[in-house]
Amino acid sequence: MASVSKEGNNTDKMVNHQLLKKRVHNDSMKHEEVDLVLATDLLDPRKTEVYNANPNYCSNAEFFQSCSFGEEVGPSGGKTVVSDTDNQLLIKYFFKERVNLSAVKFHFSKKPEPAADETEDSYAPPGLIKLYVNHDSLDFTDLESVDPIYTCNEVEDEKLLKVPAHKSQRIETLYIFIEEGNPAEALYSFVNQIELLGYPSADYHAHYR
Repeated sequence: MASVSKEGNNTDKMVNHQLLKKRVHNDSMKHEEVDLVLATDLLDPRKTEVYNANPNYCSNAEFFQSCSFGEEVGPSGGKTVVSDTDNQLLIKYFFKERVNLSAVKFHFSKKPEPAADETEDSYAPPGLIKLYVNHDSLDFTDLESVDPIYTCNEVEDEKLLKVPAHKSQRIETLYIFIEEGNPAEALYSFVNQIELLGYPSADYHAHYR
């Protein structure tokens, strides 16, 4: 009976291991960016909310689960989120599993209907926005002591805002802070909808068990 070379077997195992690692790495690099809110079931509705939102316009569920862009917005459509006591909004997204965020897109082409004692100029789209990730809980008073991963003071309707890749991987919570509207002196801020573009994070532990 011919003897089997242990050295040859070990070499084959090493080669196969490297090929497996390469295949796993390549598979993990293959991903399709989608709207993490509307195109997946990753958002946890129990822990997702909007701070300082005017309840006369929409509930959390109506804002986060709006099914498509261009539908009726405002009080009758219940899709637009509007600030309440001032022009700041803090929007918290909580995901069931970690995700990689690539970009954010704001939609604000349709202003809400003004109240009887207000005008359209009372409402402004986002002007200055800041993003924070992986904080268990943040409120308006916490924001002064926490550094955002991304800041933009030139937000345009439906313009893709790329976020820093090295700061937006494997995130569980995302806070979007609309610090002021555009113009800043407007009484209230509003946004029709927000797209979060990205993909689920790879579970490396599952590959190498």
